[in-house]
Amino acid sequence: MFWSPPGSQRVYYDPVNAVPEFQPARNEISMFDLSVLDSRHYVKGPATGRFRDNLKEEYKYITAFNYAGMTNEFMVYVNLIFLAYMSHRIPIIPPFIPSHSHIGSKVPVLQFSDVYDLPRLREALNWPILEWSDVKKAKYNEIFDSHDSEIQGVEKEVLGCWGAQQAFDKNNRPTPSNTPGFLNLEVVYTPVPFFAKLQPKYPPDTHVSFSGLASILRPVGRAEALAAPSAKNHTSFIPHLKDQFHPPDEQLACFDNMYYVASKDTFEWQQRHGPAWNLVGSEAKFNPKLDELASSYLKKVFGKEEIPLYIAVHIRRTDFKNSCKGADIKQCMASLSDYGELVKQVQEELRQQYGSSSPRGRVTEVLVSSDENDPEFWKDVRDLGWKYVDHDAMGTAYNHGLWYPSLLDIVIHARAAGFVGTDRSTMSLVAARRVNDWHGGPSRQVSWGKK
Repeated sequence: MFWSPPGSQRVYYDPVNAVPEFQPARNEISMFDLSVLDSRHYVKGPATGRFRDNLKEEYKYITAFNYAGMTNEFMVYVNLIFLAYMSHRIPIIPPFIPSHSHIGSKVPVLQFSDVYDLPRLREALNWPILEWSDVKKAKYNEIFDSHDSEIQGVEKEVLGCWGAQQAFDKNNRPTPSNTPGFLNLEVVYTPVPFFAKLQPKYPPDTHVSFSGLASILRPVGRAEALAAPSAKNHTSFIPHLKDQFHPPDEQLACFDNMYYVASKDTFEWQQRHGPAWNLVGSEAKFNPKLDELASSYLKKVFGKEEIPLYIAVHIRRTDFKNSCKGADIKQCMASLSDYGELVKQVQEELRQQYGSSSPRGRVTEVLVSSDENDPEFWKDVRDLGWKYVDHDAMGTAYNHGLWYPSLLDIVIHARAAGFVGTDRSTMSLVAARRVNDWHGGPSRQVSWGKK
């Protein structure tokens, strides 16, 4: 829970000047009455054609843009919510926009609340969270065509944003994203200053720090950031705005990419101390309808109404094979027996943790998900006595849409008593976090790569 009681003093830390600023906590949004978390309290009305017409003057907001596949987008949005807390702002979450390299582009945009239980998340954090559908009109839940995003009554708005990755890109290039086009935003990016870098003594790394980003959203840090030489390197993907300077918006702070953000270590989601997952991501439970659909699938796979305890195995192969160019694929990619060895380790850890007389101490069911298309692979899975959701045979994409094979796999991973994943897969990484923290289950990641 994030909020301090009304009337208390909140300390803001400016990492640049190391001078604390004391400000009264904002009573108007720190009430413990849960009705104050209703999104309608933080906008003037239903979504409008201009976001500026719908934001309330007394509040400050923050947003970031989508990046890569769904799990990466989830991590971006969790980081965004955590930074919103640090900077005392209201986060506005973009929708999930399909990635061509993951599920294709001819797929409807999916809202955050279609996947996650947003009312529960607001209540768990005691923090207001908006979606862009609360703020501005767009083609939500429709197939997004970047060449046809115009809607009658919706204006293209120029918005100044911070380039969190731009500052450390040798070509001064912000991270491209579909979000601005989807929302009819024409964005001008200003690089974040060098003091926002997580590891200033290691130039090749592009991570920025939560505290550095929070500082530039405060008056002292903002002034210093805009006075830095890097601020002159503003740019835009919109040709006629490329050489124009539009300073980062003060009421609606925005960032090109919040994937590479951490408090202490690079790729911090891999560490147990990462605050974004511990304080925010761990509270993001699934939409009840999606959870219920996953239950129906599990009942069909196991052939019984009572879903047994199982170990989930996520084997990512198809796109990872590209990293094995020049090497023997069988040597580079992990084998089923490699996963099997770690399944045994997870079973043994469950036995030691819960005792052999406990149901959790004698889990035998194994449920596999994979992007592998080779029929021989799936025959080998069956020969091991392992089960899997056959999304093609069950008509998942046909009945529910192309998002749903991956969505259901994500939920099924999270429901497991133990988990074995694929190293360097963020889908496996987040699944392991959920199993660890939601069920106290052990996890392992199978290594792979050129020998």
